[in-house]
Amino acid sequence: MITKYEIYESEEWTEGMREFMDRMNFKARLLGMDNSSFRNPYGGSAFGFNETTCMDLLRLGRYVYSNRFVMDIMTTKGMVPIHIYGEHERDVMIEVDWQRSHDAAYERVHPHGGANPYLVYGGKGGGWSTGEHKVFAWMAYSRVENENVLTVASNVTAERAVGRIYRMNATIELLDICAKVIRGESIEGMSVTYADYAAAMILPRDGMLTVALKNRPIETLYAQGAEERFNPASISKVLMAVTAQEIIGSNQEMYDIQACDMCNDSDYWAFPGDIESVEFGIYPILAKSNGSNTLAMARYCGEKILKEKAKWGL
Repeated sequence: MITKYEIYESEEWTEGMREFMDRMNFKARLLGMDNSSFRNPYGGSAFGFNETTCMDLLRLGRYVYSNRFVMDIMTTKGMVPIHIYGEHERDVMIEVDWQRSHDAAYERVHPHGGANPYLVYGGKGGGWSTGEHKVFAWMAYSRVENENVLTVASNVTAERAVGRIYRMNATIELLDICAKVIRGESIEGMSVTYADYAAAMILPRDGMLTVALKNRPIETLYAQGAEERFNPASISKVLMAVTAQEIIGSNQEMYDIQACDMCNDSDYWAFPGDIESVEFGIYPILAKSNGSNTLAMARYCGEKILKEKAKWGL
């Protein structure tokens, strides 16, 4: 019988985790995320809170746009079946539909305004509801006026009851502004009211982003408090995923979940002894927000680095 674990936040700092976090922060520096710092890979409170800015998340989102595997997960729509091995072997179904969520947000922002004109084809949300690190944020990939647009909105004042809704409403407000800017219309008097900080940029129209554009300055369509630091919460998992992808040799590699990985999960509960392939495990990390899988994959990657170092006596 599966027992539901009530350990929401891991407190066990392993050598594998330390090694991975060094690599994750190194990746952030390479992407120009100079106003960001990451203490854990999943965005919770274990080992300390993460910090970033809307501008830094635009830099991250632009880079992710070039990663076919990660973007494939972040643009998932519909039901995804994943298989979990181990003592509690089972199948789990994950349902994702960012468009439906933002269609509802469009109706809230524009009551009786007709159908949502924006295609919201991917993204990642984050939320933390207590204390000075409270935040409800959203990174969205959308199609607006025949342009691919990346938006980031962060509300650091709303309570949980409305914060999860406000971050999507803020995305619609951002897309309204982006549409006007792209059409060459004035946005005087417009702002994002459902978020404290926000930023948006145009992504390449055709094909994927090339490495040559990685260090190109960000040209924003709109910015509102975009350099203010805040806790990105589960959006941190996006940086974790691209960092892990550069360490893992194959998406068919398997990792296990240990007691030290247990933290807050969503969509389904993970348990010590679960074994997952990277290909399956990345879905609950990015398409939903499973914390235990995130910590386990990060630790696994850190342990891989340590094994390579040991071969050379390091």
